[in-house]
Amino acid sequence: MILGIDVGGTHTDAVLIENLEVIKKAKVLTDSQDILKSLLNVTKTLFKERSPEKLKRVVLSTTISTNAIVQNKIDRVGMILIDGPGLSRSYLKINEDTHFVSGYINHRGVEAAPINSKEISGVIKAFQNEGILHAGVVGKFSSRNPQQELAIGNSLNHQMKHVSLGHRLSGHLNFPRRIETTYLNEAIWDIYNNFVTQVIHFVRELNIAAPIYILKADGGTYDIRQSTEYPVETILSGPAASIMGILSLADIKDDAIALDIGGTTTDIAVFADAVPLLEPYGVQIDRYKTLIRGLQTRSIGIGGDSRVKLEGGKLIIGPEREGPAAACGGMYPTPTDAMIALGLTDIGDKDAAEEAIKGIAEKWARSVMDTAKAIYEETCLGIAMQVTDMIKKINDKPVYTIHELLEGKQLKPKGLYVVGGPSGAMAPRLGQLLGCPFQIPPQRRSCQCHRGRPGPSDRRINSAG
Repeated sequence: MILGIDVGGTHTDAVLIENLEVIKKAKVLTDSQDILKSLLNVTKTLFKERSPEKLKRVVLSTTISTNAIVQNKIDRVGMILIDGPGLSRSYLKINEDTHFVSGYINHRGVEAAPINSKEISGVIKAFQNEGILHAGVVGKFSSRNPQQELAIGNSLNHQMKHVSLGHRLSGHLNFPRRIETTYLNEAIWDIYNNFVTQVIHFVRELNIAAPIYILKADGGTYDIRQSTEYPVETILSGPAASIMGILSLADIKDDAIALDIGGTTTDIAVFADAVPLLEPYGVQIDRYKTLIRGLQTRSIGIGGDSRVKLEGGKLIIGPEREGPAAACGGMYPTPTDAMIALGLTDIGDKDAAEEAIKGIAEKWARSVMDTAKAIYEETCLGIAMQVTDMIKKINDKPVYTIHELLEGKQLKPKGLYVVGGPSGAMAPRLGQLLGCPFQIPPQRRSCQCHRGRPGPSDRRINSAG
């Protein structure tokens, strides 16, 4: 048997597989403060009639790191850059806690200028004064000679909670991307290591002896204990799981769009001739361009439970998720509340959903129903615009698939595949906006969190303004 678990920002899903068949599945709400509880709850029913001792392996994926980056809920990181001559420092500076220091390893890997220990001590003191516990060190040609990074890292190790060194994260020479990769590795280090710690507790609690793997950005896996030093490798673990899942559930034959609409984020993927696209030089997440090889996806801060606000007479959807929908006990209105008010899904407390939307409707001088329609439309438009932008950017450069480079390939999607809680409610309108017939893979359509109904017609949507 194989146990597969996806820990999302909103829900934790688990499946038990035997002889390549799903024999049982479960879903629970994710408790971000107690992942262990979520893991135990989601597997409780799976092992009622079967023993965990029969497991051959456990494979996990998670959007926890992705969601933290997209929502900018990451740790503060002090960056030390050994830049030497060349690129403008304004181009390399990644945050307000970036410090440039003397020293230089040239392109041959030879030390051309030494580091200054007093200068490094001053930077460490500045970090301590600011209460910074995480640091990253990156030298321009450190992948050819890491001695200066190692020396600075040794000085930082006893003063910081954790330190990431650029040369350990990538051997490529792209200095700006190595900076951003190192920064993200450290920014999510605490978040990710807390997740792994709770996974290990879960494994011990159930006496699981099978190896535990985590899905990487490229769809491959590696041992979860080894992943703790390099959490940046798993930043798009959740989106990669979406692609692998849609591939197994849907019969994709042409260029296509795949969407996984969660509570916190929506993951977008594109297929060329039914094959997932690859980012061989490094994936991008939010504004950060990395050197992490992975499947080409885009995660945006729009989901069913995104907080809806009215600012300057304009609806703002996300990127923050401040708890569940108001209909499910949350504090703020969300797109899910709008879909409940419109009758597109029948979960939760409809009165609570309408009451939450009423707060925005009164400020906007509109009816509750018109406001709900506008929230629904703005949510769908926000996703569709991101899909269109992603396809445009892909068509402006060579297309790489997991098999080959497609010379001169221009993507023209002929199908839309949608999974996730709100898929039934949102797929029809997204199909209209993107000009593609939509499909919802059948195994996910029966998802217990949303029982979607056909979306509003164009006439109804247009009446929302």
